Amino acid sequence: MTDSLPLHVTRRVSLTKSQLRSEHGAELLSICQSATVDGVVTDSEIEELRVWLESSNESDLPAASLLRDIVGKVIADGSITPVERVDLQRAVESVLPPELRRTAVIARREVEKAERERNRPDYTLNFMVAGCRFEGRSTVIVESVAPGTTVKLLRDRANRFSRHAIAVYLDDGRHIGFVPDDDASSGLSEILDSGGHAVGHVTKLLGNPNAPIPVVQSSFYDAGTGPPVDRSPSESPHRKVSASDWLGYLVLAVIAALLAYGVFFRR
Repeated sequence: MTDSLPLHVTRRVSLTKSQLRSEHGAELLSICQSATVDGVVTDSEIEELRVWLESSNESDLPAASLLRDIVGKVIADGSITPVERVDLQRAVESVLPPELRRTAVIARREVEKAERERNRPDYTLNFMVAGCRFEGRSTVIVESVAPGTTVKLLRDRANRFSRHAIAVYLDDGRHIGFVPDDDASSGLSEILDSGGHAVGHVTKLLGNPNAPIPVVQSSFYDAGTGPPVDRSPSESPHRKVSASDWLGYLVLAVIAALLAYGVFFRR
């Protein structure tokens, strides 16, 4: 991220020495300096700034006019995105005098650097989804998977074929296959078992258009690192019951009924 001004800041509006001698100028400087000292502008600091700007609506400071406009846009929908937060922070930096602005920018860069380090994956893997042609998964893939589709990679500890199984789910909980077992057993399942998580997205689809195989680019993070991950509604979403599952249940029910019938009429 560059340190240029936000797109809506077309000129420098830093507080001048004469403005800082005024009551409004001194108050605005104190709020902006406090908000940027640690490199992050928090929700409470944004609220403090909003309240001051609202109560000082008569102020003709260009810096106040700029921040009033930007704060209004940022909080308009009731949710502040990371991009909006940084955009506002850079606007606040722009009204600081040059010496204080340099200090604020350095603090922000340190926070951004730490965030990049935290979000660096411990392991990356590009793989073809295994087992995607069983239990009706091909139909789900044809209907709902395309390049760019995000997926969840979650441990399947109840899997009876592999104790390292990592299942691949769509965001809505539908199961489309597994991480290849050679990869899952190479330490990736241990990352998830230790509280880590993984994120991924489909890069392309290979093979038969009627039964394609998704290729997934994934990133694995140890516990406490990486971007937030949505594990809802549970650690392992319930697998959708396929037609083959229902057929199996029906066969078992028929067998049970025949056995019960035989026992009854032998009496």
